[in-house]
Amino acid sequence: MEIPEEGVEGPHRIQDTLDIKDNNTMALPVDEHIKRHQELHVALDELIADYITHTKKGLGATSILTLMEWSYEQTLNPIQGNHET
Repeated sequence: MEIPEEGVEGPHRIQDTLDIKDNNTMALPVDEHIKRHQELHVALDELIADYITHTKKGLGATSILTLMEWSYEQTLNPIQGNHET
């Protein structure tokens, strides 16, 4: 799997997702920033649970890169049900 390089247009640009300003500070007010991190934490929990359910692998045997590659692959060809990848 290829991950787009930094600066490539599309949904993979962290700058687009986080709306980072040039001075590397967030554009959100503090209360919205906290709320967004709470939402991200819930989404990360869901992603990790989905990964464990589908692959039968725990996080101790998984790198962040492996998790992110698996997640990206799911956006292209999602696996329904409880199947190993």
